Amino acid sequence: MSRLLHDIKLSITLEAPYLVHGNDPGRYGLDATQFFDHRGRAVLPGTLLAGRIAEIWEQHGPDLGNADRAMWFGQPGVAMGTDVLRARLLVRDLVLMTPLPAESRHEFDASRIRQDEDTGAVTPGHLLLIEQIGKPGALLEFCGTWQTWATGAEVDLLCSQLRAALLLQTQVGAFRGVGFGRIRTIEVAVEPATGTPLQGMEGSQLHRRFALASEDALCIAASSRRRNVFVSGNYFPGGTLKAAVAQTLMARQGVHSLKELSDESLVAKHFDEIRFTHALAASSDVRSIPDTSPI
Repeated sequence: MSRLLHDIKLSITLEAPYLVHGNDPGRYGLDATQFFDHRGRAVLPGTLLAGRIAEIWEQHGPDLGNADRAMWFGQPGVAMGTDVLRARLLVRDLVLMTPLPAESRHEFDASRIRQDEDTGAVTPGHLLLIEQIGKPGALLEFCGTWQTWATGAEVDLLCSQLRAALLLQTQVGAFRGVGFGRIRTIEVAVEPATGTPLQGMEGSQLHRRFALASEDALCIAASSRRRNVFVSGNYFPGGTLKAAVAQTLMARQGVHSLKELSDESLVAKHFDEIRFTHALAASSDVRSIPDTSPI
């Protein structure tokens, strides 16, 4: 069954103070910094929300219309020799939409202490300074779009299950036990995804040219300095692009193998014969670049 690509619009309003730990050490004196994306925008990481939703589904799935964690977020720890159950839901970060006040951020920084259990005094060296972007009580709205290939019935049920799991959260982020990151409102809406294909790409009967444009940060790991640190290369390997196309074909039809589509899709039937070359960085006007790729 063919599925359509849907945009799931998420809006979450938090009450300050809140904290999602960032990797940037920040200015001198800060013990905990906020998480900002590559554009310097405060965000709620999509993986953070997905993890909280998946946990709720794991514990209360039967009560939420049989919410299936494995179907939408993938199946971890797949045994060797079996098909990998990949995530059908593409999660993205939610970006802060609330205009920030004119004051500099450091005027809103919060502090925490640890008290001695016997005397009630502050434990030496246990004053924690936490970066904040709004004063306590300020409402901060984060918005983002997740995507999935699904039928109308599937996406409607998915949205209701996402909304239910988010409504069961009282707070998100760090220091929830002391009142950080209180959730005030949640909105989940869905609409068909739209896109404008790039025009003017030349080709022939033997080979075609394609262009990939993205507003998101992309990382195709070329090397790893440590287990959790990845360094992106400056090109897209053809194998990576081919795998992405294969995954899209399978997600669109709701199958887990291209072999299941060989009778109804010429692309799937001859997929092993198609060669994908590396994609290199180009100017925004891709039509002005001469095609020198080999057949």
